[in-house]
Amino acid sequence: MSSTGIQSRPTASNGGGLRRRPLGFGLAALAAPCVALAQQPAKVWRIGLLHVGTDHVPPAYVPLKEGMRALGYEEGRNIRYDFRNVDSDAADAAELQRLFAALKPGTAEAVLFASGVLQHRHQALVLALATQHGMPLVATRRAWVEQGALFAYNFDFARQGRLAANRYIDRILKGKLPADLPLEEITEYQLVVNRGTAKRYAMSIPQSVLIRAHEVIE
Repeated sequence: MSSTGIQSRPTASNGGGLRRRPLGFGLAALAAPCVALAQQPAKVWRIGLLHVGTDHVPPAYVPLKEGMRALGYEEGRNIRYDFRNVDSDAADAAELQRLFAALKPGTAEAVLFASGVLQHRHQALVLALATQHGMPLVATRRAWVEQGALFAYNFDFARQGRLAANRYIDRILKGKLPADLPLEEITEYQLVVNRGTAKRYAMSIPQSVLIRAHEVIE
């Protein structure tokens, strides 16, 4: 028994006696492949993101990256993001002006733009035209309400980015098949109201709506 408490295996020598085989050789042989394995570069996952609209970053993009970082995915170390914008058709400034000019009194009571690209590309112009023509503007982003839109109603883009990282991307990278993951429906929406804009248009917002609003801007 050696001083380490591990018994060396006796082997036959040329002289017929017994000698001890050094244990260090076996440990070195076992350690060699481990060292080689440790020196291999870590796998870098590649995540592709496709967004419609060439002039802005989608609001869920940064929260998605933050969510992945919290799960141990560091950009430049073990994950890479390939972000691509795809252009889409959108009206130009002259067309927007013609559109608002065609809205005669009594033909419309408010304006809602469904195109996210249009909203980002001509945000200041749309707000100015809506004010000029006395049309309350309904938006999909809180930032618009801060700048004068009447209200915005939509889901929390930042929260969706973090949920995508946690419930989908991380699981897929760990071996889950996308077909095996449940399709989750958005059930939480946010209502932001600008009471100052309502007063400017002589509108009264019911108290029941104000109570349900996530935020009321004065």
